[in-house]
Amino acid sequence: MPRPSRIARHLVAIALAIAGFGVSAQTTAPRSTGAALFQITPLDTGRFDLDLAIDELRREPRVSVLRVRGFHARTEVGTRWLMCMFNTLAILRGFEYWTAVYPEGTDETVLIGFPNGPRDSMAETDPRFASPRAIGVVAPIERGVRLCKRVGS
Repeated sequence: MPRPSRIARHLVAIALAIAGFGVSAQTTAPRSTGAALFQITPLDTGRFDLDLAIDELRREPRVSVLRVRGFHARTEVGTRWLMCMFNTLAILRGFEYWTAVYPEGTDETVLIGFPNGPRDSMAETDPRFASPRAIGVVAPIERGVRLCKRVGS
């Protein structure tokens, strides 16, 4: 999948802001690869009531490895915000669907997988998604956009 240009990322952020998200996703270029990695906090989206932060640690062709600080202490509102940001990441990476594997214990590493379609099983191509911690749902970004607009995340 080609990486969206900087202009495309800004257009997505503007569209999401107009839709009520207030998203201004920050990206940084790692020294070694030059690829932009996703970073965002609730403050970046105008939320002052959540103690979370997302840092993309590594980008694979169909997976983003994230550190989600505050994952285990998140509230229901925080969970919705995270889902909206995972949806935003899928859009920025040029995918139409996403799924996740949540961490256990004190680990805060979340895997976001990008299947080819609603019936595509990430577990068949990536054993990490065969985990009991996998959410077991393939989320279409169009549904996420509607949900996130409705809840104002």
